[in-house]
Amino acid sequence: MTKQLAPELIDADSNDLYRTSLGLYSPAVLRGIRDHLELDVSARSAAGLVKAIEECLSDPARRATAVTDVPAELRPGLALLPYLPKFGWRLEDMRDLLRFVGCTAPDKSMRMLLGLGLMALHAPAWRVETLRHFDLAMNGWEGEQLVVVPHPAVSHHFNGAVFDAPKRGVTRQVRDVRENDGREFLLRVAVLWQRVVEAPLRLTQDAGLFRRDQERLYSDPVLSSPMFDELAPLDDHGHLAMLLGKSLGLLRPDDDGGVLRATLGTAWQSSIAVLQQRMWHALLSANDWTPPSGDDAPAIGSNHLPAKRWAVLLRLATLRPDSWLSLAELDADLRACEPDRGATVAERGTRPFQVVVGRYSRDAQAAPARPEIAPWLSGFLLGAMYQLGVVHTAEDAADAGPVVRLSPAGRWLLGAGPQPPEPPAFEKTLFVQPNHEVIAYRQGLTPELIGQLASFCRWKGLGAAATLELTPDSVYRGLEFGRTAEEMIGILERHSQRPVPPAVADSVRTWAGRRERLRLYTHASVLEFASAEELEAAVARGVAGDRLNDRMLLVSGEHQIALAGFRLSGSRDYRHPPAVCVSPSDDGITWDVDLARSDLLVGCELARFAEPVATDTEFNPEQAHFLRFRITPASLANGARHGVRPQHIRDWFKQRSGLELPASVELMLQASSRAPVMLASMLVLQIPSASVADGIEQHPDTKQFVLRRLGPTTLAIKTDGVEQLTQTLLRLGIEVAAQ
Repeated sequence: MTKQLAPELIDADSNDLYRTSLGLYSPAVLRGIRDHLELDVSARSAAGLVKAIEECLSDPARRATAVTDVPAELRPGLALLPYLPKFGWRLEDMRDLLRFVGCTAPDKSMRMLLGLGLMALHAPAWRVETLRHFDLAMNGWEGEQLVVVPHPAVSHHFNGAVFDAPKRGVTRQVRDVRENDGREFLLRVAVLWQRVVEAPLRLTQDAGLFRRDQERLYSDPVLSSPMFDELAPLDDHGHLAMLLGKSLGLLRPDDDGGVLRATLGTAWQSSIAVLQQRMWHALLSANDWTPPSGDDAPAIGSNHLPAKRWAVLLRLATLRPDSWLSLAELDADLRACEPDRGATVAERGTRPFQVVVGRYSRDAQAAPARPEIAPWLSGFLLGAMYQLGVVHTAEDAADAGPVVRLSPAGRWLLGAGPQPPEPPAFEKTLFVQPNHEVIAYRQGLTPELIGQLASFCRWKGLGAAATLELTPDSVYRGLEFGRTAEEMIGILERHSQRPVPPAVADSVRTWAGRRERLRLYTHASVLEFASAEELEAAVARGVAGDRLNDRMLLVSGEHQIALAGFRLSGSRDYRHPPAVCVSPSDDGITWDVDLARSDLLVGCELARFAEPVATDTEFNPEQAHFLRFRITPASLANGARHGVRPQHIRDWFKQRSGLELPASVELMLQASSRAPVMLASMLVLQIPSASVADGIEQHPDTKQFVLRRLGPTTLAIKTDGVEQLTQTLLRLGIEVAAQ
């Protein structure tokens, strides 16, 4: 099983974690700490004692008084205390580190710190009953993962270096100075986060990955590609990215621990410095990753790796900012203070000197061989720490050997310098290609932009410029994260040095439209409200769902609905014919919908070719039971653009009202269908019966004066033939009376 601090410890507030740890102590142990601090308090309860201990150690003067009589052999523990992270160290890691810094009695030093309350023992599954159980903790509690947590007042309050400054000269001539931007690990985490969004990883019982998922990570061409500006290779990039993703809260197991899923988290809204700090702590505290070749020396096992990493960085923190230390010197110093090293015997050289009779030989001594550096040290400093931006590297001008020093970010992390300023912002750092590829230069990639691109683009390659692509699946993923098509296009336009190609923008809109066209709910309920205000009030009360329109809310499942807070009406069977619930007003264009008889569909159907009208419920309470719509030329034209034909409106109105379509609406339908209306001057001949009108229209002597028939008993005649038509009708026996 991997040894790694739980994410809840890493994310916990230092005050709460320290207070919680002390709260697990028995009153007897707390009274012992009170006596060691010589506190004059009358508190007897555990909570009162914890509060008194916290307040005492928060005072620098009282804290200094408490450690005045600490023996010299135990003081290395006090020197290490400020370097304890807020979430603590594993107890065995601190024991190893105390040995590396020269403490001859590490267990006594830790018991002293625990007894004074300067650090607390975090053991969630156990209670510390007596002080002698601190001794039991030194030997482990049945496999319980014990963590020592510092008092918040001493964490990251640095008073000096743990190691003395090196006696030999470290200011040297160097060449080829190299520094890294610290973005490589964050980009790898973003790639893995995206891959886990696409398909979560299955976890075994010991929190490892199944072989199929391991092979999936190993075979991913982006995750397994060499790192940009690589000095020392790091194996298993996928596993390293998973470790860092967990530390950033972007990858979390589900409730039963069987699947590792990607979450949004808050990491993408943090600064690069904050993310560097969290990943740095994760790399230093993790025992489940090693550099490529491991460490072949039998006296230096992998269990000492966290302590060795801290020892190396603390030794680099003793240097001046302009000084360098070679990896060979660091390796020799570390081996010299290795707690498990055996007795070593200096090996005699093959030819330490040469005696020549009569003359002196200048080339008698062979050139010394370059010392071999432990593989873990090269991988840790030139691999992990360099890619994280914690160290700078160079070549020694004298022997071309590698030398290192802490970068400004590394000195800040170790408490040896101020926090460096944020790197300059490059807003325009993208190029969007017509083939849907996105080229992003890494100097402008902020955590926020990395998270945005990862949510709706797919990573294709990493390097000086990262390559991504827009695909239907990546756009669908962006929609699932709550982004709209216009928002995705806006992100690309805001950061692109050139306008986004129109074809790319159209593709994003088309893919988004296809995705949003159909949504499947296996269990859902539709809530209809009498007004938009009632829907808003329900949402304010905590009813969550998707808005279908301003009065309808789609809720996934019924168990989430508090039905007691709603006015309920009878259910409707939509297999039956549509309910008659629409009544027109006197003008014919204003229609009222009776909510007591209507169903959920009538409002959506009316909205296609009618406009909603606000009702005055304050002075007319009866209007609260009705919805009002009005037919206008604009609403009919909008319906025509969406395929609503006049015959559909006639049939719909007859189904919903039981009446024929009002003439005023028919009038507007003629206008919306663009049929011309003729306006002309004419004379109208009104006939007493239709048979007489038929005869006038058919008789050869009279039909020449008829323009057209206007109705059963009405004819339009020519104005210039009135006298002739009158004489002809008189001759046929029909009298004409003028008006």
